[in-house]
Amino acid sequence: MHSRFEIYTPIHKGLRRSLSLLAINAGKLDHNDENALNALYNAISEQARLVDVHHTLEERFTHPMLDARVPGGAELLEEERRTLKHRLDNLTNFAARLRAASDNEERQDLGLECYLALNRFISLFWSHLDREEEQAQPTLWRFYSDEELVTMWNQLLAAQSTADTKANLELIFAASNLSDIVDAFRHVDVKALPQDHPNALKVAEQTFNANEWGALKSRLREL
Repeated sequence: MHSRFEIYTPIHKGLRRSLSLLAINAGKLDHNDENALNALYNAISEQARLVDVHHTLEERFTHPMLDARVPGGAELLEEERRTLKHRLDNLTNFAARLRAASDNEERQDLGLECYLALNRFISLFWSHLDREEEQAQPTLWRFYSDEELVTMWNQLLAAQSTADTKANLELIFAASNLSDIVDAFRHVDVKALPQDHPNALKVAEQTFNANEWGALKSRLREL
């Protein structure tokens, strides 16, 4: 059976992994360690930025394709995106309050609330990702060929900044199996990407251990 081109799964795997690790680290936080508080704030801020980049790209590239074939096809996704953005803004501001607090008891209280708020956001975000995978992806498959989806995907890749491309590649490579990654390389149109984009193979080599990197190179030679 022919497997259709996956728009959402690779980056969703990466976002799920990074948010899960963030939740674990937030739960283990030493509230008396200022360096740990700063690291948590920076991690939450960066995660919020990457989620915002992800949603902005979807609204620019995938949502118009949904709306073009299904009236209001992306409306609920965009409503959820606005709610998620509000939750993340509140979470980032709360993490800043936690970082600035000087009283140890206050830090304990704020740290717990920050941890709970992070996990409430994750729960809502998981539901949003599931809606994209279970509803939006089959809709795109129904109305568009793989060739059309791959063209859109390459346009989405080309629209990212150098820093965002590298960050998203690191997310994807850290959470994907070799088959996912080989399939992605099979569909990338390198000539369509800006010249200053990071070399995906170099990012992969930096992300994987020696065994994984060797296995990936072997699989890529078969393309």
